[in-house]
Amino acid sequence: AGPRFHQFLRQYFNLHLTSFSLPEIAQKWHEADALRLGPICTTHLPGLRLIRQDPFECTIGFICSSNNNIKRIKLMLNNLRRTYGRCININHRQCKKSVK
Repeated sequence: AGPRFHQFLRQYFNLHLTSFSLPEIAQKWHEADALRLGPICTTHLPGLRLIRQDPFECTIGFICSSNNNIKRIKLMLNNLRRTYGRCININHRQCKKSVK
C-alpha cells in the first residue's frame, strides 16, 4: 500500500492526532454518565476505538447489520457500493466493482 493509503488509514483511525487519548476520552464519558457509559467504556470495552467514518456510511452499515451475519452484511454493502458508490482510486490501480 502506498503513502496515500497509509495517510487515509491514519486519519480514519485517528492515529495522526498526538493529543488523542482513548483513556482520557473514556474517563470523560465516565464522568458524564457514571452509571451507564462509565462501566461500559472502562470495564467492558478496553479496546474501544473511535474512527472517522462517514455518518451516512455508518448509518447504512448499522441498518444492514440488523439480524445478519458478517458474510451477508459484506454482500449487502458490496451491492450498495456497486450500485450507488463511486470509485476512489488511491494507489493508481483500476477500481474493482466490489470489496471482498
